[in-house]
Amino acid sequence: MNIILNFQRESGKILTYLYSLIIAFSLTTIITVLLTDGLYTIRSPLEIPIYMLLIFFSFLVTLIPFYHGAVIFLVKSYDSEQKNLKKGEFLFDFCILLIQSLVFFAMALSSSYVIGFIQWLIILLGIDIIWSFICYIKASDKKHAPPKYWGILNFITFIILILYLLFSVYEILGRTNSLVLLFIILSVRSITDYYFSYDYYFGIFEEHAPC
Repeated sequence: MNIILNFQRESGKILTYLYSLIIAFSLTTIITVLLTDGLYTIRSPLEIPIYMLLIFFSFLVTLIPFYHGAVIFLVKSYDSEQKNLKKGEFLFDFCILLIQSLVFFAMALSSSYVIGFIQWLIILLGIDIIWSFICYIKASDKKHAPPKYWGILNFITFIILILYLLFSVYEILGRTNSLVLLFIILSVRSITDYYFSYDYYFGIFEEHAPC
């Protein structure tokens, strides 16, 4: 049994590395977009547009808790010693998180196009809402499910961003002011996430079952 468990852990680590690699590509991509003008001419620090900096920090403040939470979830999942896991449970979780990492990559590629960036962000939140709900419903022990606050916070942010687009906030407030508002919205979401889910992110490592 220990041999099987060790093999599961190593397989889980390999999948986690793949997820992390795509996230790293996403971060590299948005930094490339930030520092170049489309013709791969490097900008000086003073030449970087304010709106691009706001998009970059909006991306970063979203990426950090998503990546942090996903990796902790995967690590706890493949490190679980529970014997009653169904086939494919961990793979299902990984596939959903892999799709999320690809959406982050799409966000990075779209970072020079504000509306497209926000649309991909809405898709990211929608995927996470559905996944969190499925995990929470299926978990036999709720303390082993992803924090319920993930789904709640993402649903609230999802609705706010839908309204943001429907009411053309980008056009009403202008590019810079609307992106300042976007950054504030995403920052509040991430800070609230860490506040309510602090024990999950930084608490005692407990056995954890995939959804």
